[in-house]
Amino acid sequence: MAIQKRINKAGKEVFIARWRDPSGKERSKSFPRARQAKAYLQDMERAVRRGEYIEDTGVTVKELVQERMQQAVNKSTRNGRGMLLANLGDLGDMPVLSVKPSHVREWMSVLEEGRPWADDKPLATSTINMLAAILHGVFSQAVLDDVVGRHPMRGVKIPRKEIGAERADIPTVEDVQALIRAARGTGVGRAPNLTLAAMVQVAAETGLRAGELCGLRVRNVNFLRGEVHVVEQINQRTGEFAPLKTESSRRVVPIGPATVAVIEEQLRRAPRGPEETVFCTKAGKALSSSSVSSQFRKLARAAGVDTTFHGLRHFYASSLIGSGASVVMVQRALGHASASMTLDVYSHLFPGAGEGLRGIVPQVRDLCGISDGGEGSSDGVC
Repeated sequence: MAIQKRINKAGKEVFIARWRDPSGKERSKSFPRARQAKAYLQDMERAVRRGEYIEDTGVTVKELVQERMQQAVNKSTRNGRGMLLANLGDLGDMPVLSVKPSHVREWMSVLEEGRPWADDKPLATSTINMLAAILHGVFSQAVLDDVVGRHPMRGVKIPRKEIGAERADIPTVEDVQALIRAARGTGVGRAPNLTLAAMVQVAAETGLRAGELCGLRVRNVNFLRGEVHVVEQINQRTGEFAPLKTESSRRVVPIGPATVAVIEEQLRRAPRGPEETVFCTKAGKALSSSSVSSQFRKLARAAGVDTTFHGLRHFYASSLIGSGASVVMVQRALGHASASMTLDVYSHLFPGAGEGLRGIVPQVRDLCGISDGGEGSSDGVC
């Protein structure tokens, strides 16, 4: 293993690092500076000595991100990787095996100070952190696939994104009441949407994500014990049943009599088999989170409530916290991966620990005294 100085065809000095791979085949790579050749040669020597040598196929960061984007199973993941692809800058053309932590730090600095490929416009800190986290995941998969031996972002710190749910962003009981009344009511050109009304109430009383609620099968509701078993969701892209967001999302959520009653009412109105979803379209197909979110936005405007469907999950969590649930109780009820994740979002809402979860589940119907509505439906739901 050695470094040799040569003059290339353009008359410039180059430094060639030569080494032998584990099979004994001689390899070489040229660099414009001796220190670069030396650093690369040391990396190769270390990799061969440790049995971590990986042949350089020339795969670039851009090609790696493109491959991962094509493998994305849902729209949001694909969009995130697409945004990363559009903001790689000079980092995108680098061979993955050549990327060092210093290169990634420099790339993040360019995103913060101004991107040459976007009229020198900088990105917000939260966006930079998101892109860095996506790139970290791409590199992690590359390590697992033996594309690269050492993680190119080792030691690169990505500040944790602030994701706290502010009190002003959390719907009140009155807001939830207004949403349910608006869904059950009528208006000019608007028929009652009893399925959406039921979904709003169940979401507010269970904290299920939109995809989880859409994928809730009848067999996963235990009416006698008052429990909802969250074991799968509906894939937004395919409309098929799919695994949950994370393994920790798999959980059992206690429900009160009012929640049981609204699910029973929904099934009387639209009978479903054990393997079918509780909530469905007019044609009997499972709803998707995107279609529910779209319908909910129209409902929120009609009700004069500034929130999203995910805001109902925040309502559920804040109701538990306000009733004395501990951090761990809320974590398990929401299906968070860790208590720290729960604290990231709701730390400012915790007054202290309290009693068990089952006795404090929120009861929207009991709180607001909403009466059962008549038959009816609106666009796409039964």
